[in-house]
Amino acid sequence: MGETKGKFDGIETLRALACFMVIVLHCAPFSTESATSAETSLLVYIALSRAAVPLFFMITGYLLLDRDEDIFLFYKKRLLRIAAPLLFYSIFYNTVSACLSGEPIRLTAIAAAIVHPYVHLWFMYILIGVYLFMPFMRRMFNNATDAERAVFTGIWFLLFLAVPSFFPSADVNAIQREFGLNQFAGHMGFVFVGGWLRRVKANPARAAFVGYLCSVILILAFTWLYTSLIGPKGYVFVGNRSPFAFAAALSLFLAIRHMPLIRFRGLVLE
Repeated sequence: MGETKGKFDGIETLRALACFMVIVLHCAPFSTESATSAETSLLVYIALSRAAVPLFFMITGYLLLDRDEDIFLFYKKRLLRIAAPLLFYSIFYNTVSACLSGEPIRLTAIAAAIVHPYVHLWFMYILIGVYLFMPFMRRMFNNATDAERAVFTGIWFLLFLAVPSFFPSADVNAIQREFGLNQFAGHMGFVFVGGWLRRVKANPARAAFVGYLCSVILILAFTWLYTSLIGPKGYVFVGNRSPFAFAAALSLFLAIRHMPLIRFRGLVLE
């Protein structure tokens, strides 16, 4: 058990870092529609922390994709673990929101809260879809060659990250629908990359840290460039689906995944 735990020390460090990044993001109230000069300075903190969401999905793929277990056992272990807290907090947040706004609490509103996620719980709802598809993605991933994995990742990168960012006016959803490319879209691509990283033996920690800093600089540079040219739509580069946010997450993953946990006087910071 100790050996297995030590094997994933870097992943625990990444998870803790991603949690901290999410806190930073929520402490930076930035509006893409009416950003003031003072708020614009928050872009630095946002750019430094935007790798958080891709990191969470990549960690999921790293830990779960390269496995072989019964589909129903997997569903029982994973889906039931998040179903109860997700149901509780969806009802709780929407009920509190209704009370604070002075609206009456209706059963129809509570039912709607289960189907439509409260804004800060969107990640958990997407995670349900990730878990449902995971057993099938495992079969594809584990039986694919490196070349096939590279092609899948490349198409996903273009459709889900690059095109929406560099061409924000493009109707990517229509492109995916008309060409039948929906299977290449979604956050599952981050999971796929995380599983692939499990098989990468290289450990370029210093170069990866440099890659992270370069990615942050590119987020800021392209945000400045695109907002100067097309206005608020240019803030897409500080979003979760920015290709540079993905590059930042990929760099941090490679830099930290083999790093031991930080210890203070015998206490482990997890």
